[in-house]
Parts: sequence; C-alpha cells; structure tokens
Amino acid sequence: MLKTRVCELLNIQHPVVQASMAWVTSAEMVAAVSNAGGLGTLGPNAGATIITRDPQENAERMRAQIRKTKELTTKPFAVNVVVPGPGEEAFSEETVKVVLEEGVPVAIVSQGSGRVYTDRLKQAGMKVLHVVGTPRHAGSAEAAGVDAVITSGTEGGGHSGFDQLTTFTLGLVNKLVPPDNLMAEAKELARKLLSKSSVTLSLAKKAINSGAEMDISSGLDLEAQCFALCFATEDQKEGISAFLEKRKPQFKGKVVKR
Repeated sequence: MLKTRVCELLNIQHPVVQASMAWVTSAEMVAAVSNAGGLGTLGPNAGATIITRDPQENAERMRAQIRKTKELTTKPFAVNVVVPGPGEEAFSEETVKVVLEEGVPVAIVSQGSGRVYTDRLKQAGMKVLHVVGTPRHAGSAEAAGVDAVITSGTEGGGHSGFDQLTTFTLGLVNKLVPPDNLMAEAKELARKLLSKSSVTLSLAKKAINSGAEMDISSGLDLEAQCFALCFATEDQKEGISAFLEKRKPQFKGKVVKR
C-alpha cells in the first residue's frame, strides 16, 4: 500500500484526505473515512440541514459534530477552517475557538492567506494544511509556516478564485511518482533541462521565481518580457535551424549582439 510523507505527518494509513464539502459532510462520513485509514474532514455546516445566521450557534453545531466524530473514531480527523471574507469574521472566529477548545488534531484552512490562522493553530499543537489555487498561493502558505498544502484547481469546485485554472494546467502538479522513484525522476528531468538553452532556462527561472511574488497581471507581463528576450539570443536562431534541418541543436547560451 502506498505510504507518503503525508501519512507520517497526519498519522494516517493512506494518503487520502477527504474534501470538506460544505452541507455534505457529517460526523458519520468523517469517522468512516478516518476509520478506513484516510483523513476525514468536517466541513462548514457539517451535519446541518438548515442555515443559521448566529455565529455562536454555528460554532456549537461544529462542537457537537466534533464530539460525535470522536465517539465514532479514535483516528485523526480534520476540521475545515475558513479564512473570513468581509462580514464573516465572527463565524470563522467562533469556529476556530471551538476547534482549539476541542483539541482537533488537524486543520484544513481555505479561502484566504495562510498568515491569518497558521501560527495560532500550530501553537495549539495542530497540523495545518492550507488549500491553494496558484503557485503564488503555495509559496505564500509555505512562508506562513503551514505543514502542507492542498492544491486545488477549478475542477475542485468551491470558492476557487477568479484566476484559477485546472490543477495540472497551472503547474501545481505536473507528475505523480512513487516516493522511491522521486530522486531518479528529478535527475532525469534535470538531465533533459541541461540539454536546453542556458539563456532560456535562466529567463524561465526568473519568470517563475519573481512572478511568484507578483499579482497575476504583473506576473504575466514579466513572463511575456522574458519570452521576448528569448528571441534576442543566438540559441533561438540555432533552435530554428536545427528544427528545419532535423538535427539536434548546439546551444551556446549567447545573446545576439546588436
């Protein structure tokens, strides 16, 4: 059976994390997933069938679901903590208080910055997973100190943002490999990259590293600039010539002199 660092981090048997799914999850569902070796997750409004506009009542509903989950399983489980939008602060704050008071082992934080709740949750001994929708979000969450990120493309549904594409299209996940094969796969990828133009690789790294700290518009502008600079290299001419002549290119990493 597949074992990963996520299994070790969360003390679970299988690297399966159940989505929080508002209005769908319940203590019964979460306990069933955790008892099967995955990580069950109580979502917003877990077990509820009617809306309440009282933050305290909402939090106490979550407390009841947490306690019921503990009656049904001794395995780890999580609660989805939502970073509040305008007007939602009281709902999130009361839920966080309950999560901390009840000693939930794992928090899956979504919908906002990792800086909002990470320190507070980790100080209580919780493992914190943060849902991200872009590489920039992932970098920000890592900097905030989260234990792991959950990559969510637009196919995941929910509040996925306005600049989100699918998980694989975004480059959040490009390939899945067994842990034992990770280093060999990484070396093979590095070998392939070394056969490319060093100038274009340098520009690609600049676009990735600098763009990760920018908003989406500025990041795309930088990418376009780097792409244009690739055409001011001797390697660009060599690449086209090699393609037309059906031979392997001999890149030299030089910029065209004007």
